[in-house]
Amino acid sequence: HLLKVTDTSDQTACEWVRLPVFQQHTHFGVMVLCLHDKISIPIEWIRSEVSRLMINAIITEELREQGDRLQTRLEMSATHNERLVRLAERDELTGLFNRRGFFHRAPSWAAAQNDSNMVALFIDLDNFKIINDTHGHAEGDRALVEAATLIASVFRSEDIVCRLGGDEFVVLTCITDQKYLTNIRNRLSTAFNRYSEMSGKPYNLYCSLGSYVFS
Repeated sequence: HLLKVTDTSDQTACEWVRLPVFQQHTHFGVMVLCLHDKISIPIEWIRSEVSRLMINAIITEELREQGDRLQTRLEMSATHNERLVRLAERDELTGLFNRRGFFHRAPSWAAAQNDSNMVALFIDLDNFKIINDTHGHAEGDRALVEAATLIASVFRSEDIVCRLGGDEFVVLTCITDQKYLTNIRNRLSTAFNRYSEMSGKPYNLYCSLGSYVFS
């Protein structure tokens, strides 16, 4: 679309060229060129190049926005998946690994220990049924949570601490020296005794411990 305009200040003529900017069947707008002098470059070539640059910029920005949206969705999906894994592998009451989490993680944990001696510790709460029968299941649940906290506090963060079910717990850990098992027994006994003395509960928490050493 050509439009010739005369500038009244100096009586010079100027040609304004309005060209559509489009790609295939998509229209992006128009550009207007003011041609004071005759140019040797074809106007259609100018339109084509400007259209290409503008469209490339638009596409680049759209791709960046889509990439940002995709990254956000991936992060949300990863967070959601982590929550699902946690729900699937963690005991809802105590927050420790459940049976599924234990058997899922134990093989890779054991393989990572190389030639270290390992020990599976089996822990039962003593007289837990009496707590449930005498003080109710809600108080029994609170006792389980306290016991799980006491047990977990004795071990390292890399150890696998699991509630198998009911008042049964199992722990996988490495033996660092010959006195390790004795130290574990003493620390568990101390933790449970201190809790029973200071909790103010009408019952005491105690546990029994069995162990199996393997390599």
